[in-house]
Amino acid sequence: MLKKGELDERMFLPEDISNVFDPAFDSSAVELLRRGSTDNRFADAELLLTMSTQNCLEKLAEVKRSPVRTDAKSYVISSQQLRPLCPITQADTSATSTQRLSGIVPSDFKLEGSALQRYCLQTKDNPLSVIELSAYMIGERFVEKVAAECNDREELFDPSISQSPDEHRKAMTMLFYVLVEHIVVGERKQNPDRDFQGLLRKEEFLSAVFCCAMELVLFVQDSERVFPWCLE
Repeated sequence: MLKKGELDERMFLPEDISNVFDPAFDSSAVELLRRGSTDNRFADAELLLTMSTQNCLEKLAEVKRSPVRTDAKSYVISSQQLRPLCPITQADTSATSTQRLSGIVPSDFKLEGSALQRYCLQTKDNPLSVIELSAYMIGERFVEKVAAECNDREELFDPSISQSPDEHRKAMTMLFYVLVEHIVVGERKQNPDRDFQGLLRKEEFLSAVFCCAMELVLFVQDSERVFPWCLE
């Protein structure tokens, strides 16, 4: 990081970047494709043929020979460039946990009448019941897990969460709906003709979004249950 809101894109380059485009490693790379990491003999003929006919390794070598930018500033991604991708929000250190969370989840948010519900009602096979069921099931597991941990310990653990799991479950569920709504609205702006009801029925997607909501609620409550507890 250079200063607030800016970063140097070279931070994403691996330390062994010189080996990636080194022709000396071409033969070992192809041999690994043929044998695999466990030395089991196999050949993906289609992949090897594609690499050969499209000169894939040669194209990688050409990238290595591209001119290097000498000006370090040319690698800097400015805050103006980042803002459309990840808006910078100033943190209010004086705000309480509830206040910080309310900036994401409006206090008057309701699933009924929301943009998420309206989109689901427009689809051929309304996935809203699947979304609600997923939120209910994961919320139940959260409450059960907290209760089980409290029973296994003689002293109260993580009181900010353990004393009112149902209240936090409600916050997680509302945040889950808001996140799913933001995803749907954002994706529809970029792909207006795409049907997202298949995605909204995927258990993996819904579980991942709920885990994000859970982790955020745990974080603002200064919970002792740190990641990857939510994945359990």
